[in-house]
Amino acid sequence: MIDQSTIVFLSSLNQNNEREWFHAHSEYRTALANFSELTLALLFRLSEFEPDIIGTEPKECLFRIYRDVRFSKDKTPYKTWFSALIQW
Repeated sequence: MIDQSTIVFLSSLNQNNEREWFHAHSEYRTALANFSELTLALLFRLSEFEPDIIGTEPKECLFRIYRDVRFSKDKTPYKTWFSALIQW
């Protein structure tokens, strides 16, 4: 499941949503790995019902944390959540 450290990182990112802060905090890699593990567990469970999912890697399902701010009034550079899409 989701570790407390992942929740703490996302909460801190919400408070400090700036490039300098993000690049200074390598906890992102740990939090992303934790979410990838959760995604892998979901893929494993779903593959019991849908065999086409077998072989799908979490990195194929995860969305990037970087926001597209080109046409947005909100110019914060990062999402404050992790997300994934599992489709077959």
